[in-house]
This record gives sequence, structure tokens and C-alpha cells, in this order.
Amino acid sequence: MEKSRDEAVDIADCGRKAAHEAHDEAGRTKEKVEELAKEAYSMFMDPEVQRHFMAMGMELLAGISAMIARAPIPDRFKEDAADVEDNLKRTACAKNDNCTAATRMQKVQVVVEKSDDERGRRHTRREVRPLMR
Repeated sequence: MEKSRDEAVDIADCGRKAAHEAHDEAGRTKEKVEELAKEAYSMFMDPEVQRHFMAMGMELLAGISAMIARAPIPDRFKEDAADVEDNLKRTACAKNDNCTAATRMQKVQVVVEKSDDERGRRHTRREVRPLMR
């Protein structure tokens, strides 16, 4: 009987030891997961990453808007899509000093006009007119 009691005590000690080890391992795992979550959060919230995602979203919506403009649909829908794109650009640029929508390159047409007096001169007047908005 004393032998059975000693064996039961040994089994209980092994169980307690295993429970403490599991508890300690769970604590270490929890710390690792929390650290990983913090790193992932800071990665997605990094301003440089956000800037790229905003630019990507703007480009996607600009592409969809261009498809709608060329789609065989009524002009009313095309006008609404253009309004949505303009509102999106205004909203995105309102809080962003480095807004890509505001600094997008524009195609220009250079028009050289000569008057009768200038035809003989080498200097000409050049006027730049934007082709796209």
C-alpha cells in the first residue's frame, strides 16, 4: 500500500511538472505571437507602405475609370464615374502633401506661332497648352 501511495505521488509530481512546463511554454509562445503581431501591425502601418498602397489603389481606380470611359454604356454612367474619380483624388490629396494624383505628369502640346513680322526673325513665341487634365 505504501508502494502504491509513493507511485501515486510520483505520478502526481510528473503531472504537476508537465503542467508547469506546458504553462511556461504557453507563456513563451504567447510572447512570440504578441511580438509577431506587433511587427506585422507596424509593417502595414508604416507610412511608406501606406503611400504605396494608396498609389496602387489610385492607379486601380484610374484604370477602372478609363475602362468605363471607353465602355459602350450611356454617357450618364461615364459622367458619374468621372465624378467619383475626381472626388477620390481630391479626398486623397487633401491630407497627403505628396499626393501622386496632384503631381501626375501631363502631356503637353507646344504650339509655335509666328506673326508676319516674326517670319524673318529667329525668335519665336511658344505657347504650351495642356492636352490632358
